[in-house]
Amino acid sequence: MYRILKPGGRLYLFEHNPLNPVTKYLVKTCVFDKEARLLSFSNTKRLLKMVNFAVIAQKTILFFPRKKLLAKRPLDG
Repeated sequence: MYRILKPGGRLYLFEHNPLNPVTKYLVKTCVFDKEARLLSFSNTKRLLKMVNFAVIAQKTILFFPRKKLLAKRPLDG
């Protein structure tokens, strides 16, 4: 990715929260994620720096589509 980005280009990476117990369960039990490994931000940052990316910012986005799920927010973040 680094090689094909234009100079000054940006990579936006979206990853599930690896600390979320629901995410852990879904990845563990999903056939498509059989060999998937959730990455922590620190590990992702280390890997990106190894291939010359500079990490500019880390942002967290919470997404709960219905109001009745607001009580579940502590599970994500």
